Amino acid sequence: MAELDDAKRLAVFDAALVQLDADHALQDYVERAARAAPAPIAMITFVMKKILLLRAAVGLPPGLEATRATSRGYSFCQYVVKGEAPFVVQNVASDPRVSQLGTDAPGLVAYVGVPLRVRGQIVGSLCVADHRPRAWQPGLVEQLQQLAERASQRLELLIAQAGCGDDLTAMPTRCLASRAAMLAQVVQRSLAEVGPMVRLGRGVTRGLAPDTLRHAGNMLGETNDYYDEMLEAVLELCVATRRVAESMLTQPAASA
Repeated sequence: MAELDDAKRLAVFDAALVQLDADHALQDYVERAARAAPAPIAMITFVMKKILLLRAAVGLPPGLEATRATSRGYSFCQYVVKGEAPFVVQNVASDPRVSQLGTDAPGLVAYVGVPLRVRGQIVGSLCVADHRPRAWQPGLVEQLQQLAERASQRLELLIAQAGCGDDLTAMPTRCLASRAAMLAQVVQRSLAEVGPMVRLGRGVTRGLAPDTLRHAGNMLGETNDYYDEMLEAVLELCVATRRVAESMLTQPAASA
């Protein structure tokens, strides 16, 4: 069990991590999570010293949408951090672990959250929630874990880019190198996701059961999202690596 107030964990929450400026990638991950469930609410949350900060979200009620923060003590996400593992609630009223949260988390009846890791620490969760009891479908936790891995990589990149700006043509070499490394991870992960569909497209469908083929068809939309993300990452990666090479070529040679 993890301690919510562990000093090393709380030290991760620097200014670059907790800023609430909209981020298209993080927003995309919560939207994908909502579609995967499907659920009316999806969030990327940070379990901090006293509050639960909502870094990205869809489906929030107006009050929470305005503040983007609530009490940590009445959050489901605290259990993701404490347990260092996925946390699933089908009905808050009948779940003794969290039944006391019913009056303090109005409207949230069912929940699934998985850990977000930054700099080796679990900082919060990628989660989905519903206003009614839910028997969450098999495989949802695994889908959320894949999205959480990408969201964690994005958060690492945002920290690495702090003070670097967004213009690749003017970015310092140290920032370019960090960005290139993170983009390479995005490409690697995207290829792993797209690969099965590519193999199906090459005619490996012979002998597959009809249910398997229908499942493959349902995956096409998600695969297209990964392809778009990979293409964008490859274009940025090309620019970043070229700039790193140019910088290295123009640096004076070290003296013997």
